[in-house]
Amino acid sequence: MNRLVLGTALALVFAMPAYAMDDAAAVEHAQQAHEVSKSVEQAQDALENAKEAITEMEIKVEEAAVVSEEMKEGVAAESAEDAAGEPVALQAQEVAVVPAVSPNADVAAVDQNWGYIGAAAAPFWGAIDKEYSLCKVGLAQSPVNIATFLQEDLAPLVIDYAPTALSLTNTGRTIQVNYKNGSNFMADGQKYTLSHFKFHTPSEHYLDGAPYPMEVQFVHMNDAGAFAVVSVMMKIGEQNPTIEGIWQNAPIQTGGLKMVDGVQVDAKTLMPEGQGYYKYAGSMTTPPCTENVQWFVMKEPIEVSEMQVKAFQALFPVNARPIQSLNDRVVVGN
Repeated sequence: MNRLVLGTALALVFAMPAYAMDDAAAVEHAQQAHEVSKSVEQAQDALENAKEAITEMEIKVEEAAVVSEEMKEGVAAESAEDAAGEPVALQAQEVAVVPAVSPNADVAAVDQNWGYIGAAAAPFWGAIDKEYSLCKVGLAQSPVNIATFLQEDLAPLVIDYAPTALSLTNTGRTIQVNYKNGSNFMADGQKYTLSHFKFHTPSEHYLDGAPYPMEVQFVHMNDAGAFAVVSVMMKIGEQNPTIEGIWQNAPIQTGGLKMVDGVQVDAKTLMPEGQGYYKYAGSMTTPPCTENVQWFVMKEPIEVSEMQVKAFQALFPVNARPIQSLNDRVVVGN
């Protein structure tokens, strides 16, 4: 760029007529030469600034590569049984535990041959494994779009959750918070015990034809082995302290079970104030898409910050099953 401006300046100088100039012309010529000289200096300054910017970008790229390498090394160290890493963000000591599956655990936590993109995505689940056939042929599948419902006088959900030690699993498809036995909810005269809760983005259920940024699903089982899921939508708003505690301690590596000493989580804090809900018979939203699952979708959302949503999406950009047909099912609500 500086060469181009400099060439223009020289052309102006040597293109001047050969006859003698009067004083006014000389002054004008001097002014033009001065302006050209300023343009050259400005171009040179711009070139130097560009060089500095490029140098800064190269430094940032190198720093990012170093951070990435450190993260990889941190993951490897975190996975080793004898690793002695620094304390987590909440100053709690992390304990590595051999991967385990509770009798009540979601099958999604252990199966690794399905996903949300490409040939392993939801439209192909039914063909991946014969055990997943309901994902393709089932007539009572979840999630659904709740646009209309039958008004009924539904009894309030009796939620009796207690705090439990923070236990987290990165299933490779979501962050799952495992819950100790003893937290329950009552619905339709049945007592269901909370097994775990997990997150999806965007929300798997739609309300009035549109999803929310996220959804948290609380998975329960009763003594007869029947499943019930309480679902809460998550909208952008204030930072959620419970979510922040989970995010700060969530493992970034896939698989395994991570328990955090000295930190508890209370699922009750992720329930909305309003007790209105929709109810319908559906299925698990992950393979093998087990049916005869009772869904209780809360009408009111809870708030999370935009940064908290983006933090989750950094690990799981999309982990929601598409909307399924209601077929002959009826959604009821209070």
